[in-house]
Amino acid sequence: MAHLNVKLHRLTYYRKHKETILENNFFSKLKQRYKLSKMEYFNLLHKHQFKCEICKLSKKLEVDHCHRTGKVRG
Repeated sequence: MAHLNVKLHRLTYYRKHKETILENNFFSKLKQRYKLSKMEYFNLLHKHQFKCEICKLSKKLEVDHCHRTGKVRG
């Protein structure tokens, strides 16, 4: 019975904080993969007028990087 209470608590917490959890996961992956901070990511967004430089659409920025080294190109 206690196991179900824990699952219910986790589900309730996730639903209440879903946006924050997903945002933190996104920026954590940016930091791990590309060594980009949140501020650097937003600076790139601003530099490219909040549009992806590859497809020219307004959406989440795709990080242009070298697949061999992982270095961000810009």
